[in-house]
Order: sequence, then structure tokens, then C-alpha cells
Amino acid sequence: EEELSESEYYERRVKRFAEMSSIKNVSVDAIPVNEDSRIMDANKEQIQELINRLNKLKEKYSAKNEDFSIYIDSTGGPRDFSFLCIMLIKLLQLAKYNINEIVYSNINGKPDKEIISLNSTYAMLDISNGVNDFIKYGRVTSLRKSLGRSEKNEENKDAVDELLKAMEQYSNKLAVCDLQDLDVVFDSIDSKMEELEKDDKIVDSRVQIMKLQFDEIRRQMAIHNPNEQFIVLLKNYIDNGMLQQAVTFYNERMPYYLMNTLELLAISDTVIKNSNSAKKKDKISFARDKMEKMLHGFTDNKWREIEKEFKKLDGSLKETKGLAGGIYVLEHLEKYKDKITIKYETPQKVIDAVRNYVLMRELRNHMNHVSEKKLQENMNDRSRVFLGLDIDKSGMKSDNATKISMFEIVEKHIKIAYENLLNLSKQKKPD
Repeated sequence: EEELSESEYYERRVKRFAEMSSIKNVSVDAIPVNEDSRIMDANKEQIQELINRLNKLKEKYSAKNEDFSIYIDSTGGPRDFSFLCIMLIKLLQLAKYNINEIVYSNINGKPDKEIISLNSTYAMLDISNGVNDFIKYGRVTSLRKSLGRSEKNEENKDAVDELLKAMEQYSNKLAVCDLQDLDVVFDSIDSKMEELEKDDKIVDSRVQIMKLQFDEIRRQMAIHNPNEQFIVLLKNYIDNGMLQQAVTFYNERMPYYLMNTLELLAISDTVIKNSNSAKKKDKISFARDKMEKMLHGFTDNKWREIEKEFKKLDGSLKETKGLAGGIYVLEHLEKYKDKITIKYETPQKVIDAVRNYVLMRELRNHMNHVSEKKLQENMNDRSRVFLGLDIDKSGMKSDNATKISMFEIVEKHIKIAYENLLNLSKQKKPD
């Protein structure tokens, strides 16, 4: 009885099938394995050689204006072939090859079960990647593609389409740093996930895999923990290099978090005119308005007038460009006891958090104009030291000119701001 290697046996079966099916011009082009190489090197050489040959075939078919599609048979092979196959598929997808079908050939199976499609099995991996993309970056594109759902589909919508639409709301808001009303968006996402969890009519295995990850979405985005959501999402944006989103989110939500969630700082509602109507409108914006009022010295004057007013009280505040009122108030809290109260045993830590806020507010302004090369912040040593801005001024023409357009500066100080808030969040709420 003739002994055949696995590849030789496979080649014979392919040609025999082609002959029985009257398929002509079938060729089997084997890629040899260098037995002397290490496994990793041999795999790399094989995959590279395969891609080179596919590129040549693709060029040949493209020249004839003919479609070029790839079918992958994952039957047999070495023990690590399944992992190699996954890597190969990812490389081919990156190169924009059209992979029509991934199959397993059940040689000894029933006639109608000899070739089994594994497309949905491999798609499960893409589903997990898509969920990860959504949690980390708010992106829905890869998840939508993995599920085979078009955003243009307006007919026959089901619970999956409704969930993707809700997720896309967060994606779109995050992309343009419109981070207001996130509670409404997350409530919608959670509601659509619950609806899909109860839906037993959709039997798509990809959807089932996605449903298994709903609890992880809720946990990692703190959807059921509104008090923790600010600090959780802020860390997520920082860890994933989304500094514009992190700085914007911090500036808009930090006052509410410090005053309403942690309850470590209290600023009288009366500092805002028509405070009752303002509170009803938006609690988050109202908290920020109160913080800004404090940082303007609790006056209604414009910043140039504020500068003059507080410079008279403290001559060292000269050239602080809009920061004089805030610096003066934070350094003389005893004068403003009727307006502001720090409910923490170590007031300085709360003041440090407010300083972080002021600095991030300034950095945000610069990030919004980062392409304007001439833009400089006239921040003198007085305000630099007060805010804790760490920057190398060597090589600058003026000691008063601090260029704040560097990624490293923003990244460093948003991390400091986050850590300070995180430490405060671990303290017990005041009685």
C-alpha cells in the first residue's frame, strides 16, 4: 500500500474532486517547509511566500478584469495551524483580499456534510475585537462589519440594528468631543442590550458571542455605576491616548464630580444669578458655572477688570492673564467662607485638584488651537508655580512665553489630574 504524506493525500483528493465535478485547470501549488529552520522562522517564511504568490495571482486576474477570491480550507496541518490560519486571515484582510469562504473538509462525513463553513466561527473573533474597539475607542465600524450590518439598512431592522444605532450615538459624540448627555446615551445602550438579551429569535452565533460580552461593556464603561463613571471613562480615554477627549471630559465633568459626587467642595448656589432655574437646566453645567465663578474671584467683571482688581490686592499676580482671581481666592479662602467650603480634613488636596482643573482648562484652550504656531500663553513664573506646570523653558526667547502645544505636557498633567481625583475618590464621604 502506497504511503502518502498529508499534503500529497490532500492534493489527490482535490484533483479527484475536480475531476468528478468536471472542473478543469486545477493546480495544486505547494509551499515547501524548511525543516532546518526554527518553527517561528519557518512559519514566517511560508506565510510570506504564500502572500507573494497570491499577490502575483491577484495581479494576473486584475489584468483580465476578473474577480479574485480566496477560499481557505483549515483541514489538517500541524498542531498550531489554527493559530497560523487566524494570523494569515488577518494579514489577508489587512491587504484587502476578498476571502469568500473559510471551510473545514470532513473527509469521512456524510455526502451533504463533507464541507462545513467556518465563516461564522472566525467571525466570532472579529466580534470580540469589535466589542473591544467600542469599549476602548467608542468605535462601532468593526463591530458593524463583523455582524454584517449596514448602517444604511432602514428595512427589517431588529434588536441588533437598534443596539448598533445606540452605540453609534456614543461613537459620534466621542469623535467630536460632544460629551454632554452621556447618561442619556448610556441609558439607551443599556436598554438596547437588555432588549437583545431577551430576544431569542436571533440565532446568529455572532450575535450570541456579542451578547456574552454585554456585562463586560457595562462593567468597563461603568454603565450601572454613575458615581464611578467619570473616573472610569477618564482613565479609559487617557490610557488609550485620546487626550482631546480626556481633557474635554475632565473640564466639563470635574467640578460636578468634586462637588456633587465626592461632596468635598461646596460653593454656594447664590454665586450664580437665577440659580434655581440654572440648577433645573443642567446640574453638571451648574456645578461648572459655580467653579468658574469662584475662579473669577466671585465677580461679574471681565477678566481685564478682574486682573486690575486682584493685582491691587496682590502685586505678585501681575501678568497672570485671567488667572489672578482664581489664584487669589484659593490662596485666601478664609475671606470667602460665606461662599466656599472645603469638606475634607486635608483642604490642600482639594485645592490641588482645583489647581489641576485650572491648568487643564488652559491646556484645553491651547489644544483647540494647536495648529496655530504663533499661539503662546503668557504664563509667568507666578502662575506656572501655582498651577504646578512643569515645562522646560530653556531655549525660549522670553521667560514669560510658555508654548503649550506639546503632547507630552498634556499627557503628563491630565495623568496628574486623574491621580489626584482618584486618591480623593478613595476617601470616605464627609458626614
